[in-house]
Amino acid sequence: MDEKDAEVVIVLAAVLHDLGHAVHRVHHEEFGIGIAESLIPDILKGVYEGNDLGIIEGEFFMPVMLTKRKWRPSPSRPGR
Repeated sequence: MDEKDAEVVIVLAAVLHDLGHAVHRVHHEEFGIGIAESLIPDILKGVYEGNDLGIIEGEFFMPVMLTKRKWRPSPSRPGR
């Protein structure tokens, strides 16, 4: 996977990450992944196929599920 492929993954995650809200707010990430799985091959048709498509699909799941994580801001420490 190169930088262009990573950009594709980020765009897919940004555009498709909230699809699960169409089903329910709770656990929308998991529902969204299920919906996106059926859409991504059509979106990327003619661009990725076979193993390359599988890699892009697999990488898509991580940023979507990271939105579920509870984040705590860390203080910035200038000069370190």
